[in-house]
Amino acid sequence: MFKTHADMKVFLKNENYSKKFRIDSQYTTIPVLHIYAPSNILEDLIADEFIQKIDYDYRCYLSNISIEKPTTRSKEISYRISAKNTISNTIRVALADSGIDHKLKKLKKSIVSKINITTEPWDDLAGHGTLMASVIADIFPHCQLVDVKITSRSGLVYASHVLSGLDQLFTMHIDILMLGISSPIPTDGSDILSTMCKKYVEKGALIVMPAGNFGPEPNTIGFTSQVMKSFCIGSMNSREKISFFSSRATEKPDFYVVGENVTTTSLIQGSLGRPHPTHSDLRVISGTSVAAAKFTGLLARIKQAYPEYEHKELYDYFMRLSSDSKFLSDGKFESFRPKNSTFKRTLLISSLVTLILGLFGIGSIFLFK
Repeated sequence: MFKTHADMKVFLKNENYSKKFRIDSQYTTIPVLHIYAPSNILEDLIADEFIQKIDYDYRCYLSNISIEKPTTRSKEISYRISAKNTISNTIRVALADSGIDHKLKKLKKSIVSKINITTEPWDDLAGHGTLMASVIADIFPHCQLVDVKITSRSGLVYASHVLSGLDQLFTMHIDILMLGISSPIPTDGSDILSTMCKKYVEKGALIVMPAGNFGPEPNTIGFTSQVMKSFCIGSMNSREKISFFSSRATEKPDFYVVGENVTTTSLIQGSLGRPHPTHSDLRVISGTSVAAAKFTGLLARIKQAYPEYEHKELYDYFMRLSSDSKFLSDGKFESFRPKNSTFKRTLLISSLVTLILGLFGIGSIFLFK
């Protein structure tokens, strides 16, 4: 990363480097280059006066996990929250994930804009993003969705993919940004994704991120633990016990939401999660991203009702809602009553599947200051 975009332009004119590495991307929101470079020029890059920091392009992960516990339809119905007579479609949520299936009737009218940084079609071929959008819509059916597709059918995603999507999104108006990904790589908050997320915070956007599914080991929350004025969400079960898979850190997550055995509308494409045992139109899923999606839906409802609330007021609100425990049970969700809106109980509980294993990506690096 460079101190300014002007410094980056000067660096690019240096003929000593021009033939030694390949530029993959230049970003406009922050002065960063994503390049492919051989290891033998790293010392020269580190010594360059214009470069302040070099990051490897590390792997990120879609935050789902498999839990083989069946659920019953009767139990699910008693836990669902949806709303009637909502005020208006004023809250815009950007979802950076594997895309959203635009053919799913439940979501089709909610998608107001889309970005696709992959070489695939717009459809969500992995299924993760569609499930997250569906969970958000279960809590807040009338939010506007911005579909930011940052990963393909394989679910393989690196920091550079996330950065490209967020760089294109930055000029759009959004109220909430939900990242469906996480990483266990330790960071001090100066890494590339934390830097980009801080730009969104400065812009006034609210950021929601899953803690990750790398628990129960300690210190397994990566960049999502370092973005100030954001919401890092962990998963718990219906008994308010932290999910075994939910990542841990000293001060994060900010809140825990039920992320085990959550039921939502079934996929048109993709095979994430598992079919509901008795209802073919439902899918059973789990993971910290599921918990984050539920939190995002409630956050959107609160922000719609109280647009003057900023991060501190919203954080304090959730602390009161959780009685200072940081555990937001499904019952606590129902205690929120926005202005000019009536509610009908309807949230969900179910079980899931995921895909995600991998190693760090090493082949490419970021240059920034």
